[in-house]
Amino acid sequence: MFLLGSVLLAATLAHGALRARVIWTFGHSLTNTMGGGYNVFSRSPSWARTYLDADVHPSGPGHSLRITAHRAVKGFCGVWFDFYPANSVPKRYFDARPYPYLAFWIKGQKPGVDFDIKIVDSRGESHEDAAAARPLHAYLATGITTRWQKVTIPLADFTETDPGSLARMVFIFNVPGDYEFYVDDVSFESSLNAPSAVPAATEPQPAAREDAAPYHSMWVWKTAELLNNPQAANRLFDFCSRTGLKEIYLSIDFDASPGHRIPVSIPDGPSYGAFLKAAHQRGLLVEALAGAPVWAASAYHARALGAVRAILELNARMGAEGRFDGIHFDVEPYLLLGFAAPGYRKLLLKEYLEMLAQCSAAAHKGHVAFACDIPWWFFPVSPAAREELTVSFDGTEKTVGEHVADLLDSVTIMDYRNEADGSGGIITFGIPALAYAAEIHKKIRIGLETSAETPTAVTFAVAVSTGKFFAKLRQEHLEDQRSFEGYALHAIRADGSIFIGLGPLLHSNRAPEMPMDVALDRLRKLFGAKFADRFTVANGLDQARSAVADDPQWQEFELVELQASGRGRKIAAFQVIRCTPPITTFHGLGWKVFREEARSAADWFDGYSSFGGLAVHYYQSFRALLAAP
Repeated sequence: MFLLGSVLLAATLAHGALRARVIWTFGHSLTNTMGGGYNVFSRSPSWARTYLDADVHPSGPGHSLRITAHRAVKGFCGVWFDFYPANSVPKRYFDARPYPYLAFWIKGQKPGVDFDIKIVDSRGESHEDAAAARPLHAYLATGITTRWQKVTIPLADFTETDPGSLARMVFIFNVPGDYEFYVDDVSFESSLNAPSAVPAATEPQPAAREDAAPYHSMWVWKTAELLNNPQAANRLFDFCSRTGLKEIYLSIDFDASPGHRIPVSIPDGPSYGAFLKAAHQRGLLVEALAGAPVWAASAYHARALGAVRAILELNARMGAEGRFDGIHFDVEPYLLLGFAAPGYRKLLLKEYLEMLAQCSAAAHKGHVAFACDIPWWFFPVSPAAREELTVSFDGTEKTVGEHVADLLDSVTIMDYRNEADGSGGIITFGIPALAYAAEIHKKIRIGLETSAETPTAVTFAVAVSTGKFFAKLRQEHLEDQRSFEGYALHAIRADGSIFIGLGPLLHSNRAPEMPMDVALDRLRKLFGAKFADRFTVANGLDQARSAVADDPQWQEFELVELQASGRGRKIAAFQVIRCTPPITTFHGLGWKVFREEARSAADWFDGYSSFGGLAVHYYQSFRALLAAP
C-alpha cells in the first residue's frame, strides 16, 4: 500500500571522504525522503503539469518526474520542490552546509530547453519572487539533450541564500514556449565529483494495469434524453462498454407534493423500468441519483426521505430486471449560504449526517444499497482543517467524511483535480479517504471531473462582519438557503467579513422574481448593510480583492454601481466572474492526458483494498473528452 508521507530512507552514501544525501528518486512515494512534496504553479494562460513516468528513468526500476509546460506571453508557470513538508510544526528546513552542491539528472524530450532555478531559504519564503535565479545552461554547457545528464549546482552561486536553512528548489519557465523534460535523482553532495546516490526501493511500486480500464462509474444527467429513446440509450450503453464502465448514477426526476415540494413518485415509471432492464442486459449496474443542497438541513429532511421512498416504490412495482441497484445521493451542504458561518457549519453538518443516517436506514429496509458523493476535503489532514470539519455524531467525534463512510455502503469522493501526482493531485487528496475506508472495510470510488460550467457574473453588494453574519442568517431564515428571489446565493469569506452576492441560478427552470439590482438591494437591507456610495478601502475593498485573488473560482474583479430601489442614489458593489477552476477539471485537456492521469492515479490507489475504481463526471462531457485529440 502506498502511504502519503516520508519514506525515511537512509540515503547518505559514503565514498571515502565524499558523501551524498539523496532527496528525491520519485520512485518511492509522492514525497521525498524527508516528507517534502512538489507541485506546479501557474497563472493562465500559462500552465505546467507533472507526471510520474514509470517508462523513463536513468537507472533501475522506478519513476522519473516528467514536467510539461506552456509559457505564454502572459501569465507564469513553474514547479516547486519542498525539502520538508510545508505544514510541518515547527517549520523545518534542510541544513545543506555539509553538502555544498545540489545535483539532479535531466533529460529532454527535445534538445535546447532552458529554464531558471531558484534555491529558497527560510528568509526568502516571504519574498520568493525577489529571490535570485540562475539559468540551467550555466551548469549544463551543452544544454538539455535527449540523453540523461547530471546537473551539479554549487550552492555558493546563490549568494543571498543561507545553506543552513533551505526550504525548496524552484524551476521557473520565463521564456515563452513549450517545455517537456524529465528529472530524477535529486541529491545534495559534498563534492563536485560525488557519486550519484540512488537508494534501493523500500516500498512496493504501483502495479501496472495496462490490461484493464480503471473507470468503474459515471454520472448521467439529462435523463429525459435517454428515456423512450432506445437509440440514445444504446449509445450510452455502447460508450460504457467501450470505456470499461460498469455502473452509472442515473439522475431521477420526481413528482412532488403541492406546497411542500416533497418527492412522492417518479413519473413515467415504465420508461425507467425499460431503461433499467436494457442496462442490466448490457451488464451495467444503475444507481438512482438524486439530491439537492437544502436536503442537508433538518427542515428539508422530509424531501430526502420522500425521494428514497419514491425510488423504493418504483422498485416494488418493477420486475427484478427493471429495478435500481442502489440509491445515490448528491447533497452538497457547503453550497448553502449558512455553511460560510463557522457558528452554523457544524450544526448543518450534523443535520446532514442525520439525514444520511435516516435515508440509509430507509433504503436498507427496502433492500437497496445507499451511497453518496462527498468532496475530498471532507477527509481533512491538517489539524486546523480537522478541527473545522470534526462533528460529534452518534456519540463519537470524527471528521464528517469518516462519519459518512461509517454510515453508508459506499462513498464516491469528488476528487476533482487534473493531475494524479504532486502535493495538490488526485492521489494526495484521495488517500485519506481510502486509508480510512480500508480500516472499516468499505469501498470508495474516486471521482474525476471532465466538465466545466459556463462562466457567470456574480454581483456582491452586501458585507457584514463574521460575528453578525450567523445572527442575521437565523433572523432572516437564510441559513439553509441556496437561492434568493430566483438567484443563486454566494458568499466569500475574508478577514473578519463575509461578502454576499447573487448570480444566475444554474440548472434551474425557475425565473428570477425581480431584477437583480432590486434583489440585491433587498438582500442588503435584510442584512442591515450600510455601504458608502463608493466601495473603498475603508469599507472592505482590499479585503474583497484579496479574497477573490486567493480563490481560483473567482476572476476579473470589477467595481460596479447599482440603482437603489425607490431612490435616486447608487449602491456600491463589486462583480466577479465565477468559473470552474482549470486545476479541478480535465475539460479541454484531451483524451491522452485524461487517460494517462487516470491510469496513474488508479495504479497508486490499487494498493488500497478500499479502492472501488474511478468515477467520471459526467456522460456528455466525458464523451466529448474522448472525442478530443
